Amino acid sequence: MDPHIVVFIADEFRSDGLGHMGNPAAVTPNADRLLRDGVSFRHVYCQVAECTPSRASFLTGWYPHTRGHRNMASMLRPDDPILIRRARDAGYLTWWGTGRSFDPPDPAFGMDAYCEISYDGKTRCDLEVVGRSKPKDSSHHTGPIDDAEDLEFPDWYASNEAVDMIRRTPIDRPLFLHLDLAAPHPPYRIGRTYYDMIDPDRLPPRIPAPCDWSGLPSRYHLAWQTNRTVQGWTETRWNELRRTYYGACARVDDQLGQVIAALKDRGIYDDTALFFFSDHGEMLMDHNLGGKSARHYDAVIRIPLIVAGPGLKQGSTCDLFVQHEDICPTVLDMHETLLEQHPRPLSRRGVGDGHPVCAGRSLIPLCKGEQVSGWRQSAFSESFGNL
Repeated sequence: MDPHIVVFIADEFRSDGLGHMGNPAAVTPNADRLLRDGVSFRHVYCQVAECTPSRASFLTGWYPHTRGHRNMASMLRPDDPILIRRARDAGYLTWWGTGRSFDPPDPAFGMDAYCEISYDGKTRCDLEVVGRSKPKDSSHHTGPIDDAEDLEFPDWYASNEAVDMIRRTPIDRPLFLHLDLAAPHPPYRIGRTYYDMIDPDRLPPRIPAPCDWSGLPSRYHLAWQTNRTVQGWTETRWNELRRTYYGACARVDDQLGQVIAALKDRGIYDDTALFFFSDHGEMLMDHNLGGKSARHYDAVIRIPLIVAGPGLKQGSTCDLFVQHEDICPTVLDMHETLLEQHPRPLSRRGVGDGHPVCAGRSLIPLCKGEQVSGWRQSAFSESFGNL
């Protein structure tokens, strides 16, 4: 039987949000232990630092511009070769779970066009809880909240449903589970327990704003000038926001741990390929900028990626340049024929002319510790209207 596949995605999770990436403040024991069963890629870059087009890239293996997925409104189309539908057609039991209401594919298409079972944690979110914990200014910063309120956010509903799905998975059919969480995306808020896990004295130094903005895109300086709310903040206040963010990363890791535990309890962990990554990073007040407003800083386009599973080299790291679009062909390569059947992207001369099967490349040879010739020497990232 083909391996079970779990795709676990965190939103706006920086590459240094993981402890094994060298951040002394990060509390991510489950992701760090997952490395024992696979490979951590240290130089992974998203193709665009924006939620929706980024997902379009890693769910198809194509560049975002291939079919015009250029902004938050550019949802995947029903005829796009979305990864989970390819798995369903190959006989996988497919489950899609998310706490985000705008994730592609657009729910208006009907999730049954893509998978057999879907769950939208957003529909069960207590909107009053969201309202109570909203930031009171343009900093998107709330800080620690009561643990009881934290448990009412949609990520918990989605992750709990994912665990239940694993527990009831039939043993005689491979499972494809896609769990896409909202954290640690702003607003910056987290339950007190996770906030307290982060030692503020261990936070890595923040990259300060440049003394001279000349030579940098003018919109970066403008973003800083117009965000007057945070201009008077002290470093202590900056660090409180950063502590909140890394607390949210710790919660994501806790939810990853629950999924791993469910796989082990079900007796299928050793037969599961698990992918952990994010859609893009987060400025986190480096250069005095927040969110993903600065599209091409390393903090925004560099992401974590761990691939664990049977037959892979365990406990290893890879320093080669990897791109978001490599994830789709890697998942497809877990199946004997899916990768070679994947549709070729469009070109100006017609479908597939001069293009490989995917714009991305399968990482399976690297995951097995094999030497690969002709690997890329740089990474590609684009933006549409925002430098």
